[in-house]
Amino acid sequence: RVHVLPFLVLLFDYAENINIVYLLKTFPSPSMAAATLCEVFKLLKWGTLGFVVVTVLVGLVLKLLRKI
Repeated sequence: RVHVLPFLVLLFDYAENINIVYLLKTFPSPSMAAATLCEVFKLLKWGTLGFVVVTVLVGLVLKLLRKI
């Protein structure tokens, strides 16, 4: 099920981008709730991406150790 995690990164990125467009369209009076939601999506995106990178690195190290 780990192979689904990069798609979560993609979904969080799309959600963040949609939220940024909304904030730009309502620029003179942006909503604090929308700005907060944008930050939440950003944190979820980078947190998930970090988890994916660590998982891939651990998998590569384990594969190398098994060969040795």
